[in-house]
Amino acid sequence: MSSRQIKVNTNSSQADSMEAFKKYLNLIWIKKLWIILITLVFTFFWLFVYSAFLKPINEYTAYAIIKFDNPQYDRNLNAITDFAQTQADAKIALLQTRSFMEKVVDSLKLNIVLNTPGIDRFNFIKKVSFNNNARLGDYKLYININKIDVYYSNRIEKIKNVKIETKYFENDSVMDLSFNGINLKLNSLILRQYKDIEFSYLEKLIVINIIRSNLVLQLDRSRTILTLGYKSVSPKTAAIITNTIADFFVGQLLEFKKYTTKSVLKSFEEQLVLARRELDKSENELRRFREKNPYLMLSDAGNNIVTQLSTQQSTLSSLKSNVERLSSMVNQKNNGGYRDLNLYYSEILSLLEEQNAPGINVLADKYRELTDNKNRLLAQNYSNQHPQIIDIDTNIKTLQVEIDNRVTNFLNQLIVSRDGIQKTITLNQQDLQKLPSGELRLAELQRDRTVKENIYSNILIRYNEAKISDAAIMPDAFLIEEAEPPTFETTKISKKIKKLVVGPFFGLFLGIMFFILLDFLDKTVKSSREVETKLNLPVIANIPIIGNEKEIPSEIDIERKMDSRLITSDYAPHIAGESFRMLRTKVMMQIQNENRAFLVASLNPNEGKSLIASNLAITFAQQKIPTVIIDCDLRRGVLHNSFACHKKPGLTDILVGDSPIKLTEVSELIQKTHIPNLFLMSNGTQVPNPSELLGTNRMRSLIEIFRNDFGAIILDTPPIAFITDALILNNIVHGIVFIVRYNKTNLDKLHDKIKEFSMNTSDFLGVVINASEEVSQKSYSSYSYYHY
Repeated sequence: MSSRQIKVNTNSSQADSMEAFKKYLNLIWIKKLWIILITLVFTFFWLFVYSAFLKPINEYTAYAIIKFDNPQYDRNLNAITDFAQTQADAKIALLQTRSFMEKVVDSLKLNIVLNTPGIDRFNFIKKVSFNNNARLGDYKLYININKIDVYYSNRIEKIKNVKIETKYFENDSVMDLSFNGINLKLNSLILRQYKDIEFSYLEKLIVINIIRSNLVLQLDRSRTILTLGYKSVSPKTAAIITNTIADFFVGQLLEFKKYTTKSVLKSFEEQLVLARRELDKSENELRRFREKNPYLMLSDAGNNIVTQLSTQQSTLSSLKSNVERLSSMVNQKNNGGYRDLNLYYSEILSLLEEQNAPGINVLADKYRELTDNKNRLLAQNYSNQHPQIIDIDTNIKTLQVEIDNRVTNFLNQLIVSRDGIQKTITLNQQDLQKLPSGELRLAELQRDRTVKENIYSNILIRYNEAKISDAAIMPDAFLIEEAEPPTFETTKISKKIKKLVVGPFFGLFLGIMFFILLDFLDKTVKSSREVETKLNLPVIANIPIIGNEKEIPSEIDIERKMDSRLITSDYAPHIAGESFRMLRTKVMMQIQNENRAFLVASLNPNEGKSLIASNLAITFAQQKIPTVIIDCDLRRGVLHNSFACHKKPGLTDILVGDSPIKLTEVSELIQKTHIPNLFLMSNGTQVPNPSELLGTNRMRSLIEIFRNDFGAIILDTPPIAFITDALILNNIVHGIVFIVRYNKTNLDKLHDKIKEFSMNTSDFLGVVINASEEVSQKSYSSYSYYHY
């Protein structure tokens, strides 16, 4: 497909979209009163349901903000190399655990749930405590002038409103109540403002589920900022519960971190004890050997070998550990063990820096700078598809390839060094074996003591570093903004907006969508473009709405008076008449001199076919063209009424004979109309076989006679939906002006009917849309349609 064709198709698609948009915009404008009515009805319905059933409750949400430190840059824990930093998702999961929620419930005594709205829980309940025999259930306080009656209900135990306690008011501001193992201190001033107050003592698990359902958690894109919120009917309650959860959460993370650090310290202490024990054992063996052999000394060669072996074995042990750690991390990464590759590269860089890999500091600083910049942009709500983010990701990937190469090279160097030292140790051990037996034993004991002393020293150094880290440990989550009670005004405004806007919005939406859906399901004619697209036929005229037959004066005798619907007969300069004249011009351009006959057809009755044929015939006659209009509807023809002529004799009377048609016979059956140059042949006497008559050679001969004397021959045919007369006549005249009626003719059925009879589209002169709303409708109220 060429670029020009693509451009044409694009322009056509845009034109179709614009046409559809204009169509639906016009539909909305036409149905605007109905849409307004639907909107108003739905609005009143919404307000009724909202106020009567939904019982709107003021609900407030208080928010606190917690910041997580990025653990991958913390270099204060070098001693604790196995400490696993908890990621943000795991921290949030910890926040919603049952054990954590139980601490919140116990702290605020949230298993006492107030069921009476409008009471500030933390102003009302001053103190709560429970005995071991505290009973779950529903409680109701009936407040009289000077006393309170307490009633208890429990659905499980089938207890309902049982009076369990009576307490008289005193002058104190706090009322002490104790019943069913529950001890309460309540605000007396608030108690006196109510006739009754209801509350429940619930199981912790139920309360935990309630808290979870009201909890709001939102993590930003950098996954370092957590917005924590809690919803409640009381602004103060929402803020207190939010801040309590936030404080407990930060504290829990710090305890978890300290617990992990203490576990590492404990591990180091156990290793230190074992190393000290092994060192003491080695020193004791060396001491006993010297006591037995006080004069035995190592030669200089023996001392050198022992010193070298001790140093080499310590180095070998370190190299083996480093090779194992690096190999393990690389294998884990290659096998998909790291869900977050950024974590892998951060850890591998830290390990390489710890081992003083050459040139790694520059790569590490550059990598951290790139990841910091990316996290900063994500925190500012930059999209992952933003050009700056894409550029940073490209640089990070390039750097990761370079880091992988450095890791591979460094690991190979370590392996080479490890194997070289192992060979050197083997050679030194062989030299050691050449010493005399006494010196050999002394050298082995000294070497063993030196190695274990080095092990003990290394563990002691790491243990001391861990103690320092534990003493200086910092939390990796900080509460940077506490929750404040949300203002009533903001929530009230949002409530009003919801009540006033949601109903009308959905009402308007439903109204518009209802008519758009009806229009979508409606397959009748709506526009010229729609007809041309569906039928692949040109629209040659749009005839406006002429009027309503109810407007014909009752005194008119339709059988004897000329039809007032023949609006072209008076040469009046109005749009309807001009539409018919434009139609005549287009038809004349298509019919040839030797084929001056054409038929007018429609799909169904009441689509204005005879009206269009009559007015079109008048416009031909007004051009001084001898014109004959033939009423080929042999069942229900009405043209004789329109022109105030006789029904019979007519077309059927001349077709029933067997002898050749004579011109004199035809002349006797043609009737003059009140329009100069216009003649009518009515349908004639009713016959039982009209379709057979229309298909005879006599009909063909009749048309040939008319061709000799008339410049235009118009055949008004029956509808094709149920009768095939028009299809039979088309084999004779080969020209069809097809009439469709706006908002009535079903285009799908018409398309199927044309396809069913394999009608050649070249036989169609064009389509005329009758009663079209695409044309101005002014000044036509005095005219009307006829119908079958």
